[in-house]
Amino acid sequence: MKTQEELPNYTKKIFVGGEWKDGKGPVIKDINPWNQEELFSLSSATEDDVNEAFETAAIAQKKWAAVLPPEKSRMMQKLATVVRNRKQEFAEWARKEVGATLAKGYFEAELVASVFESAVHLPLLVEGKILPRDIEGKESIAVRKPLGVIGLISPWNFPGQLTARTLGPALAVGNAVVLKPASTSIVTGGLIFASFLEEAGFPKGLLSVLPGGGSTIGTAITKHPISKLISFTGSTPVGRQVGQNALSADIIKNIELELGGNSPFVVLEDADIDQAVEAAAWGKFMNQGQICMAINRIIVEDKVYDEFTEKFIAKVKTLKRLDMNDPDTFVGPIIDQAQFDTVKNLIDEAKAQGYKMALGGEADGLHMHRTFL
Repeated sequence: MKTQEELPNYTKKIFVGGEWKDGKGPVIKDINPWNQEELFSLSSATEDDVNEAFETAAIAQKKWAAVLPPEKSRMMQKLATVVRNRKQEFAEWARKEVGATLAKGYFEAELVASVFESAVHLPLLVEGKILPRDIEGKESIAVRKPLGVIGLISPWNFPGQLTARTLGPALAVGNAVVLKPASTSIVTGGLIFASFLEEAGFPKGLLSVLPGGGSTIGTAITKHPISKLISFTGSTPVGRQVGQNALSADIIKNIELELGGNSPFVVLEDADIDQAVEAAAWGKFMNQGQICMAINRIIVEDKVYDEFTEKFIAKVKTLKRLDMNDPDTFVGPIIDQAQFDTVKNLIDEAKAQGYKMALGGEADGLHMHRTFL
């Protein structure tokens, strides 16, 4: 394991207005969920950093918006190339920081690279149009313009992809971004992206990355008068609070919320049961089920219930776990103790209510056994 001195600069400082700076807020410890070892510690941002980030971004954004589309597209191509060249670096951090398996880490790294490659063409697609007129001698023209400075709050479960999908398009069409990653994914959801932009040569100030608490840094971002849009992915309760904060600010902001889901997986009697089993196992246990679109409920018709259940349990038993270095490992750890406790409490409540435990229910550290009720 590397010492703090040997680790990249983005594990030591926050990124404010295009500059790497020492944080002055509470210390965040970045923990490896596989073994609960500390990867590094970092002093977080403060509300003063939020103000500096937005003020710098407002200036940088005006200059960036004035850059002609072909030049923006060229810069986005440089960024996409940097991201693709550093896919392995991202994937390794995804494994260590958020408990990704090898397969999930490289899968997400590819998604991140693809998002930025798709954004290369967006500057050239920002077009206006002439609208029907209702006044003699006048013209009515619709022109698309960037919003300004975007506040982005990203989650820990797919931190890279869920940061990139807002950051890439926002930059491509002329916006600046102030980003707060989740405290359990400050590299893969935030600071590594500052390093990407810096290497690609983007103008300073277009991105700030401010690790910190949701009640402090997150609230300051959602309420800041300079931010024109808040993009948040996370739980429904926190999403409600983000919306309330944004609407209670001096300026009513645009809000983009992607919140928790409760996705059913339905198996009908005419289904290919073997295929259904494979799909259900992947959809339920990918990233330990820590995905907003993960399967939450499996609903099976009576005629195929026994067959599906028997085959599903047999399949789930084959899913490897515990070894972060084994490319065949499919099930990793729960992200942290708080989330683990939530999962364990749900299982205990289900048992108390009389639900039958078909498989699992035990745990090793943060590694929950493959569990099926």
